[in-house]
Amino acid sequence: MARFKRTFAVISSALTLSMPVFADEIWSTTAGEVVYEADLPNGMAVFDLNGVNKMFLPGLAGQHTGRGSYNGVWIITGSDAANCDIAILNPQTGEFTQNWGRVRLSFLDPDYPGRWVATGGDCMETPDQQPIFAEPVLPEN
Repeated sequence: MARFKRTFAVISSALTLSMPVFADEIWSTTAGEVVYEADLPNGMAVFDLNGVNKMFLPGLAGQHTGRGSYNGVWIITGSDAANCDIAILNPQTGEFTQNWGRVRLSFLDPDYPGRWVATGGDCMETPDQQPIFAEPVLPEN
């Protein structure tokens, strides 16, 4: 988990604010499996790792073809740790957190199922940490 936090630390939950769940979209990474958890009404897609690490990606909600690059934030939920001096609002729960950072996620394949790569940074730092690569986990027939 420490590597994941240092890389982009995000990626359960209060689905009451969410639109449909796309749990059939799962990726394998060195940090574990990442699940496309939800689309929020504000146009953000929510990616989840282990129920506590989340990525919020504006403009990705509902996009299953023609995917490109997205700038967003990662948040570690359920932790009182203060990673940053500034708190931000968790778009899914409405709670403030100081355990967050910026993330840049780019799809290598524009259509479902697609591989992606993400880099992150703590707080307002530029997302330039070591990238994490994700391969889709396809359902068994």
